[in-house]
Amino acid sequence: MKFYFFSTVPVSSVPAFKAYYSPQNLKATRISAGIVGSISTILVALNLLFGYESLDANNPFYAQVNLLLAVICGFIFAGSFLPFQKLTFINPKNHIQLLSFAFSFFYTLSCLAVTLVQLESPKSSLTLYLLGLTAVAVLWNFEFRQHLLFIFLIEAAFILGMQTLQLGPNDQIQNYILSVFLLSFFYVAARLFYSFRANHFMQLQEIEKKNAEIQDISQAKSDILGVVAHDLLSPFASIEALINLLRKQKLPPEKQEQYFELVLSQCRTSRSLINDLLESARYENETSFLTEKTDINAFLEEICTKWKTQVKDLREINFIKPHAPLYANLNKERFSRVLDNLLANAVKFTFENGQITINLARKNKELLLYISDDGIGIPQNLHPYLFQRFSQARRKGLQGEDSTGLGLSITQQLVSQHGGSIKVESAENAGTTFAITLPAI
Repeated sequence: MKFYFFSTVPVSSVPAFKAYYSPQNLKATRISAGIVGSISTILVALNLLFGYESLDANNPFYAQVNLLLAVICGFIFAGSFLPFQKLTFINPKNHIQLLSFAFSFFYTLSCLAVTLVQLESPKSSLTLYLLGLTAVAVLWNFEFRQHLLFIFLIEAAFILGMQTLQLGPNDQIQNYILSVFLLSFFYVAARLFYSFRANHFMQLQEIEKKNAEIQDISQAKSDILGVVAHDLLSPFASIEALINLLRKQKLPPEKQEQYFELVLSQCRTSRSLINDLLESARYENETSFLTEKTDINAFLEEICTKWKTQVKDLREINFIKPHAPLYANLNKERFSRVLDNLLANAVKFTFENGQITINLARKNKELLLYISDDGIGIPQNLHPYLFQRFSQARRKGLQGEDSTGLGLSITQQLVSQHGGSIKVESAENAGTTFAITLPAI
């Protein structure tokens, strides 16, 4: 449990916490004002009927206090039913706090006034004063500065009240010390109850956050299952149709070979989707992995060499490397997947003899890696969906290559796990540039 003796909840949580305890303060004010006002009204009525104020020198003062309590509690009780949400000239939560603070101060002040009158008798006691402070500490939730203001005002009232009493210096000092002790007790108790409520609220917030995350994950899983079912159903339906055709008709060998190739193509598409799903799930679950200090220049040269071999002379891949070696902590297997995804997309959406460029630079404590192409680009309306799973931005390549819609989602996931970030700049028919930022060492 975290204690907030000299602080409040985190700034980001203050508005929500105030919205949480303001109705509780309003309820405590309403009930307390109703009870105190009712008791005071009954005492005023009894005094009018039986005239008990003449029986004791202090009774007229008590009668005046009861009358004042009855009137003010009546106004506060009625005010607690105001439609605060419809008041435009003041924040509803501030209005509730002001009403609660005013009542708690007036209630404690009344207890203090009665106590000061009692101090003139041989049976002097600060019990009622303590009762008022305890009730405020337990029933109302105020912020740190509001508690300090409350203590200052009550102590000021106590000092002024003491000036009206005919007490000796020793008695006055004893009462001042006792008042400071009682206010210290009040402060500790009030901040303890504030801490209990704050921790309970933070726990509720955490539970709500986790529930929302669970709901989001559940919805995402449902969406993924729906997309996977749809994407797998299509190739399986094609395979089934082709096999039925082969079984029912006698086709020439070359035609059969063509159909067999189509079946294999649909199988490869399904396998690619399943592999991407399994890989995405593995990367999501394995958030911790080993990294090593890597010479990024040498690492990128290896990747470039591999891709130049794959595309042969159909695309031109260039690596513009810095003069000095640059280093970062990488998991080579995972970051190879990042580069493979981005280069595969560049090849897929760039015409033959197109240019693909890898550029590496350092800026302060960051490495900047750019992968650019002069291909067909990405329409602006697809940018918000690029890094989503089964993205709406997925398109067939220029040669009809299929896309699972998981590649860029996996890429962003892996870059983030390396402590980096990825952005895209692209326009239709104006090429694409993916910019990766990584911590340098």
